[in-house]
Amino acid sequence: MIRGVGCGGGRGATPAPADFEPTIRRDRVTLRPGGFEGSKMVFRNREHAAQLLAGRLASYRGQHPLVLGVPRGAVPMAAILADALDGDLDVALVHKLGAPFQAELAIGAVDEEGHVSLAETAEQLGIDEAYIARERDAQVAMLRERRKRYTPARPRVSPEGRVVMIVDDGIATGATLIAALRAARARKPARLIAVAAVAPVETVQKLKREADEVVVLHAPIHFLAVGEFFQDFRQVSDEEVIAALAGCGGKGSRRGDARSHGARWELFAHQADMGIRGIGPTRERAFEQAALALTAVVVDPDLVEDGHRVDIRCQAPDDEVLLVDWLNEIVFEMSTRRMLFGRYEVRIEDHRLTGTAHGEPVDVSRHQPAVEVKGASMTELRVERREDGSWIAQCVVDV
Repeated sequence: MIRGVGCGGGRGATPAPADFEPTIRRDRVTLRPGGFEGSKMVFRNREHAAQLLAGRLASYRGQHPLVLGVPRGAVPMAAILADALDGDLDVALVHKLGAPFQAELAIGAVDEEGHVSLAETAEQLGIDEAYIARERDAQVAMLRERRKRYTPARPRVSPEGRVVMIVDDGIATGATLIAALRAARARKPARLIAVAAVAPVETVQKLKREADEVVVLHAPIHFLAVGEFFQDFRQVSDEEVIAALAGCGGKGSRRGDARSHGARWELFAHQADMGIRGIGPTRERAFEQAALALTAVVVDPDLVEDGHRVDIRCQAPDDEVLLVDWLNEIVFEMSTRRMLFGRYEVRIEDHRLTGTAHGEPVDVSRHQPAVEVKGASMTELRVERREDGSWIAQCVVDV
């Protein structure tokens, strides 16, 4: 196996659903969307979760709420909520402030207008004000560039005096959403609400200290990764974010293209481990989607930026062994380079694979990795062309 590395650098009105019933849990009442695996709530996709959230938040219809989506995955969800509640849609742009000589360690966060929220680590490390000011300015410049890309035709919507909902698809540690809540609080909303499809119990408790209200559909005690609670947790592109904010519902985006060509990835439960599955119109696309599912076990792929590329080559006697080798090469590169990957390209000739993984170094504060993947196994291993012509590539990974 050869390894190499290089560096490179509409919203349509959606009614709140009526096809759910409450399920009683010891800690609270949650909603049942018709997709349970054992005691675990599983959503069909982000849109399904957003529709359920719209039902929970229906009392705010008529109060013209401001709905802020955390890019990228939560923005289409926020668009559905804004439409259902007759509210306004915008993005919550926040970035961490990194510590000197250890950029992955967060000492706080800043929003696009320069409002800083410092963490306890800033005082513990004795960070001086001059450094904080320099780091703030650098991150604000990046956030403002992102704002220009996302909403070039209008300024940021002010939350002052309004009901503000900050939406994420799923939350692990809560660090990013807490930073967004603090940034919004500084701008004096009338009411501040944290909204998500799923978050572990301990994270929900943290959010309750920051928001006036927390609306989370499912708060499991056992939590590995956000993607395990969605049947379809595919990536959301910048193009979709821009389209949602512009009001065209994502038409023509990469996600829409993937859907029309049948490319997607899924996670499925398997005892104490996790199953990953890629589906695509070709064998290569299915391998790419399986790799994205591998990433989703660790982190929301939407959080991983392109910045570095790693080239991978492997060869095997058949497609199934080739899939396991491909995935284990990715695990190897993640571990040895301390990187995460959010985009993959695969070419297969006979049983020789040439692939590229695009990603960036692990940033614990921003990526919030949920688990460590030890490797891909032969369990539930399948690579085959289905009757409809699409390909499936799946196996179980050890976590």
